Amino acid sequence: MQSISLQMAREFLGKEVRVTVDRSLGSKHPKYGFVYEVNYGFVPGIKAPDGKELDAYIIGISEPLKEFTGTCIAI
Repeated sequence: MQSISLQMAREFLGKEVRVTVDRSLGSKHPKYGFVYEVNYGFVPGIKAPDGKELDAYIIGISEPLKEFTGTCIAI
């Protein structure tokens, strides 16, 4: 699994990425109980500086997803 720095993350801007959604729109956080108002997940195979997979928020989609492929517009 590749570890990523902020500089490397900038390379994702404008590129297509695949996101695995593990907290879908409308689901509740398992520990704190708040509701996710967007689909939230991670980019498989890419580690963030915290050692976990790189987080991703999917905006503009109004239905729960399990997976998504789209263009990265922010980091």
